[in-house]
Amino acid sequence: MLLKWTLITIAALGLVSPAMAGPPYVSDDPEPTDYRHFEIYTFSNGTATRGTSVGRLELISITGLRRISN
Repeated sequence: MLLKWTLITIAALGLVSPAMAGPPYVSDDPEPTDYRHFEIYTFSNGTATRGTSVGRLELISITGLRRISN
């Protein structure tokens, strides 16, 4: 049984490849964030009724550009 899972793990690791990142990249943002600046977007959902209110923060998205290496 251990040999089976070892072979499955080795086969799965053989299929892994590094992610390609960095410019040029595809973005749906019409104006990308300027260098050394950032943007914070929040999305929430809530309901307010007489006497009570309920809500939750759905998502926080922080985007920015920063140089990683020299």
